[in-house]
Amino acid sequence: MEEIKAWLKRKKDVDEVLRIIPLREGSVRVFVLLPAYDLGAKSLGRILFDGNGCDGPYPW
Repeated sequence: MEEIKAWLKRKKDVDEVLRIIPLREGSVRVFVLLPAYDLGAKSLGRILFDGNGCDGPYPW
């Protein structure tokens, strides 16, 4: 999986399409959030999962 696009629906701001880029940093799985159509924009943040939390079994 190289890249995923997702729609971010906001209540009080403009909606946006995001690029989600999966990476692995050692045993940590990282998903970097970027604006999809503004290639020069800054990252919107990262979602981090440890080695046990991302690949299951899920606690919920």
